[in-house]
Amino acid sequence: MNLVEILVAASMVAFSASASLQVWAAGARWTERAEQRQHQHQQLEGELLAVQARLLQLAGTPIAADCDAAADWLTLHLPVLERHGDGVLLRLRAADGSERERWYDPAAYGLCGPAPAEPGPATG
Repeated sequence: MNLVEILVAASMVAFSASASLQVWAAGARWTERAEQRQHQHQQLEGELLAVQARLLQLAGTPIAADCDAAADWLTLHLPVLERHGDGVLLRLRAADGSERERWYDPAAYGLCGPAPAEPGPATG
């Protein structure tokens, strides 16, 4: 084996190692971004579930006779909600630009309408 063959073989090994490291680094960056994206999506889902749990706590308890007034009440007491049409809209955005939206109707949760009548005294 002469010096030229050794230099060519060494340069091929160095080139191969460099290319492998670049591929490995790109894969590691992609995996890290995917994990960050997944974490952000889980945070959005957690926030969405928290608002939905709060609405379920209120469900069946009329807070206003008019559904428009109930929607206004919800936007005052749950600031993440915004008024949208006949209901309220929850719009959540992650740092990566992805977003989740969910529209809620106060009537579907029983938050508007006449308050239940108090039971009167038993008769006869």
